[in-house]
Amino acid sequence: MNLNLFGFQLFAKGFSGQDRGSRSICNLALINGPIELIECLLTQLLSPYSIVSPNILFNISIFNDSLSQRQLHDLCMDTIDLCSQNLFRISPTNSLREAMYHTHLVIVLEDFRRRIEESVQDWLNRMEWKTIRCSEALNEVASDFCRIIVGGDGPQCYVAEVNRTSNNVRMLRSN
Repeated sequence: MNLNLFGFQLFAKGFSGQDRGSRSICNLALINGPIELIECLLTQLLSPYSIVSPNILFNISIFNDSLSQRQLHDLCMDTIDLCSQNLFRISPTNSLREAMYHTHLVIVLEDFRRRIEESVQDWLNRMEWKTIRCSEALNEVASDFCRIIVGGDGPQCYVAEVNRTSNNVRMLRSN
């Protein structure tokens, strides 16, 4: 199954044995986004006038280390209330690796703006540490066809470059 989303191809392989007919499953991970941004994104993806084909089902995992489990659970329940034909499953998770397990699309929505009390070096170290942690989880458990969208506030190009570099290290070692 090919899913053309945001100008690139995703290859979604569904879970065998699930009652989904001929529809394909796209595993989507939303990482560290503010709750308002996640709500907006989910509303757009799962609306009745969706930008996504009705032949696609989303299996969504949400990881956020700054929100409580209660807030994540409430978000998932609100999303289920949308009654979208494109929603297969949505689940909050405490583990970054669990959120990225066999994922086809990762959307990183981290707020990487510099805090007032942070020095430039501390700010760069915080961004690198969180980005490398995300890259390591991707390298270990994500799908071979995984794509990454870096959003949120802050220097997205820097975060994307750290992510790309971390992933290239893995690819070079496996050859």
